[in-house]
Amino acid sequence: MQNVTELDLAVLPIEQPEFAANPMPKAEEARRKHPWLAKFHSGYAIHGYQAVKDLLAMDDKMKVNFEGVVEHFGAKGTDWGRFMEEILPTVSGEKHARLRACVAMAFTPRRANQTRPAMRKV
Repeated sequence: MQNVTELDLAVLPIEQPEFAANPMPKAEEARRKHPWLAKFHSGYAIHGYQAVKDLLAMDDKMKVNFEGVVEHFGAKGTDWGRFMEEILPTVSGEKHARLRACVAMAFTPRRANQTRPAMRKV
């Protein structure tokens, strides 16, 4: 198996305002190099929907590491640190299932379509 550090990946300039204003040209460029993975200044970015979906389902192998972010900012034990460690993407198992069930109705395709004008405006 090839190590991720050996892959020739595009670099997404996510910290630049130009990227925020129009990310699609760089995302398309990244897809030409790899169908779902790119680099950015602090690590790797998964830019394929199905890849994100598949990887997030691998609770036994994958974890969203907000704990590292909390430690990086020296926020362990703060309100923000606890928030980051307890939000839906960072928890797993029964707690994740319970939280997800509580908010599932707010994240349906129908609800997204209802709020799309506000999302585009923001």
